[in-house]
Amino acid sequence: MNSAVDTSKGKLLIFFPLFYNTVNLLYCLYSGCFTGDYLGITVNNYNLLFVTYVCSFIPQIVLWEIYKWHKKRQAMHPSHGIQINLSFLRLFVYFIFFWHISVSLLFGVNQLGEDAYQAPSFIKVFIQIFNRFPPNLIGAFYIALCGNKRFSEFLKIALLMVVFGLVKKSISSPVFIFYIALIFYGDRLLPWFKRRIFLIAFISLLSPYVIRSIYSLRDSLRGTEGIELSSEQLVFGKLFGRLSSLSNSGFIVENLFYFASQAQELDYFYYQKQSLSGVLGMSFAPPLSPEKVLFNSLGDGDPNVSYMCGVMGNMTLSFLRSPSLLLINFVSFVLLLWLTFYLIGRMRIPWAFELALVFQISPVMSGVANECAFVPVALCLFLLLNIVVNSCFIKKRRNEENIIYS
Repeated sequence: MNSAVDTSKGKLLIFFPLFYNTVNLLYCLYSGCFTGDYLGITVNNYNLLFVTYVCSFIPQIVLWEIYKWHKKRQAMHPSHGIQINLSFLRLFVYFIFFWHISVSLLFGVNQLGEDAYQAPSFIKVFIQIFNRFPPNLIGAFYIALCGNKRFSEFLKIALLMVVFGLVKKSISSPVFIFYIALIFYGDRLLPWFKRRIFLIAFISLLSPYVIRSIYSLRDSLRGTEGIELSSEQLVFGKLFGRLSSLSNSGFIVENLFYFASQAQELDYFYYQKQSLSGVLGMSFAPPLSPEKVLFNSLGDGDPNVSYMCGVMGNMTLSFLRSPSLLLINFVSFVLLLWLTFYLIGRMRIPWAFELALVFQISPVMSGVANECAFVPVALCLFLLLNIVVNSCFIKKRRNEENIIYS
């Protein structure tokens, strides 16, 4: 690869999902049980679990290769891309956070573990429009364009991300903020951590108490009661079980006969329909999704938990439905990833492809089709918005010049 291409931050980012999977595998081997949604259920076949672990690298390898290809292409054929107007973006990012937080508080929009929101018809139109502009994605772009010298702006947007997450009754925002911080402030943070390794080790001893408090906060927000777990189960079984989908994929592979019968109920184009449901509305979603299949497998699954198959589990169900469907869905998955990098490459944003990695790390881990598809859709709309904004600014500038020289 061209020595001029810097992929060091991409390597750091892609390390984390591989690390989460490895921790999950080791804990499953140590405890003899699955983690995450299947916490406490006994692993019966360690060989199949290890095969699942090895295969779980495939989506990450695909993500890495697409990232590397675009980085190399950018170095060989620099593209100017669409200029993002920072003055407009500054206003838009604060507006979009204010809008999402407001409609979530007022009407329950996008709140996890809740029924579909109810709002006046004229408000629903705007909700559907602005739902296509995810605040965290817009916030990440704003942080990138502000540069690493504007640390105060990073802190403001990070705080808004946390508030937005809490309003949604989600606790995943800190992970996203951590990835963003690594991109723009990693050169400062990593040496700082290395010089304070003993302090970090001491703080890590307190992590079970912090994690327990965070989960208690989430349960109180959702009005649910969490299961009492030991510190070990909480950190490795629950937290790392949600950061990785290895156990869910492993459970599917271990119970192939059961899931083979369930997979026959899936619509042949369930992956494509589920992908488009994020754009065209949930009425377009297939009646049965892989996540619902997982929910049904537990019999008394928790409705407040967002079950996820992982890409490995999703593709396994595709194969059980039809071998040809595996090929169709895997190509669709790769196409969604490629579109993410292609679209973000059309914009003049620092560390654009590293941001694309961050945007897709979680969807690739979960394997949920509409989550993966939502990113390129949001990027496409944001790109079109900036084309319109730039056209308006250019037209305004020309009018001002005509007045000056007339």
